[in-house]
Amino acid sequence: PAPDRAAKPPLRIVRCIVAWPCLTIAASLVLTIVMSMVGWMSVINYATLPGKDGNPFKTVDYPVADPIAKQLNAFTQAQAHSNTVLQQQQLGRRRMHEAD
Repeated sequence: PAPDRAAKPPLRIVRCIVAWPCLTIAASLVLTIVMSMVGWMSVINYATLPGKDGNPFKTVDYPVADPIAKQLNAFTQAQAHSNTVLQQQQLGRRRMHEAD
């Protein structure tokens, strides 16, 4: 026979959510707003540090000096070269088949 298992009581957080749902929703909304304000304050403070240009959302201009942007430019050039070689190979195969 299976042993009788007593049901576990619900967790405190579950009882709180069930007992006060409006308070729970309001608390999570306030927490979200406060955390977003803290995040924006940290972005603004970082942008105003000495040695920064004051723009936290600076974009990279072309010609690029950023190593990641250089890698992306190299990737684009390699892709274009690969497409050119592939087209030349296909053209050569067509000429071989036309000669047969």
